[in-house]
Amino acid sequence: MISSYNSSYCINSPGTYYCECATGFYGDGYSCDDINECESYFHDCDRNAQCINRPSTWECRCSVGFNGNGTTCLDIDECVGYEHMCSEHATCANIEGGYSCQCETGLQGNGEVCFDIDECDSENECNTNSFCTNTHGSYVCTCTEGFEEADLGCVDIDECATLFHSCNSYAHCTNAIGSYKCDCINGFRGDGYVCDNINECHGFTHNCDINADCKEGAGFHFCECQPGFEGDGQNGNCHDKDECHLHTHLCSDYADCTNTKGSFKCECNSGFFDVFDPEVLNGFGADPDAPVMRGEVCEDTDECDMGIHNCGPWHDCTNLDGGFKCGCLDGYRSVGGICEDVDECEMSEVLCHKQAECFNIPGDFRCECNGGWYENPSSGECEDVDECVNDSHRCHQDSICKNTGGSYVCKCDAGYRDVNGLCVDINECEESLHECDHRASCVNIMGRYRCVCESGYLGSGIREDCKGYGSSASVNLKVRHWLLVF
Repeated sequence: MISSYNSSYCINSPGTYYCECATGFYGDGYSCDDINECESYFHDCDRNAQCINRPSTWECRCSVGFNGNGTTCLDIDECVGYEHMCSEHATCANIEGGYSCQCETGLQGNGEVCFDIDECDSENECNTNSFCTNTHGSYVCTCTEGFEEADLGCVDIDECATLFHSCNSYAHCTNAIGSYKCDCINGFRGDGYVCDNINECHGFTHNCDINADCKEGAGFHFCECQPGFEGDGQNGNCHDKDECHLHTHLCSDYADCTNTKGSFKCECNSGFFDVFDPEVLNGFGADPDAPVMRGEVCEDTDECDMGIHNCGPWHDCTNLDGGFKCGCLDGYRSVGGICEDVDECEMSEVLCHKQAECFNIPGDFRCECNGGWYENPSSGECEDVDECVNDSHRCHQDSICKNTGGSYVCKCDAGYRDVNGLCVDINECEESLHECDHRASCVNIMGRYRCVCESGYLGSGIREDCKGYGSSASVNLKVRHWLLVF
């Protein structure tokens, strides 16, 4: 039986009992003390665990920075599990059973709290021509104005050579250490950043001739002789230019040029008119007061068109540059300065067709085809009129029309003869012009005749062709056979 203190228990024996300390205690059983396993190293705790003595036993608890059941304890990597207390600007380094914090370069502190080191307040590597700017955990060196970074530090910038200056375009740039200066060039004034042109012409500080114009330039001026003068423009060096002699005038080729001081004037020659004459301009609706050069454009006066020539009747006026000429019209010739009609018909026999007659008319001639001929519109030739074809003849109805060159002839039909232009029937029977047999009768008809065998005869009636009836004829037929002869 274990005592109430659980440190011993009673063991009964015959006639008596004895006491024995429980496990984890030591003593005579009547007095038992707890065994401290932690001190006596009778425990099984890991070396990275803490041994905690308990009545009759012990407890193993892993130390901070370790994880396990106490008997076995493994290191906890706080840096990986973000269980550390390092600053965000520190580096966490794991160690057995814990970790360490190291502030980043440029910072100082215990690692859990890190403060920036201001390198600009202490020694740094910035050049003398630069300024230090502190940054979190570091610093930067910036070259001062007028300097630029190079391998050896900050060196001077030659703003004049690199055109990084603000000098006026009419100023001269001079480089200085870390800077530059601007000076206006000759002909300008100002601070170099703003340069204003000095107007010598406006200030009358020039030496131009009275007949020259002062021309202002950027920082300078020059003299230029006015139109009509020549020279370098300096005082006393502008001389009149004789445009007429030098042929540099604008006069028309049909105008006379007269030199004047600084200019010239033009006057159109006789027979020409000035296009820029105010009266002429006004006639064209132009402004007569407009500044123009008289005599610059001279147009020929067309005396023929304007009717101001003196050519006589039957003359032809031909305009010429600056004048005109008179000539006889076609079909006329000059006789003592007078134009007389030319009789072309007398001068030539081949003007008209051979079957035409030539008629002289004033200034010309006319051809008329002879009777029986007509003018062909296409060829202009005289061609024969075929009166027989176009029924323009006057032949008798008992005649035949036969065309001839320029006329026609009428030939009476057979059996007719022409009597004073009339076709009269020929009486062949009376004039014994027939060929009837002597045993036949001749019968005249218009334009012909016929032969009739006498009674008792048969035949054509033509000579030797009237035959008597034969004795064998059973019937005495009185047949009259006749022949019509053409």
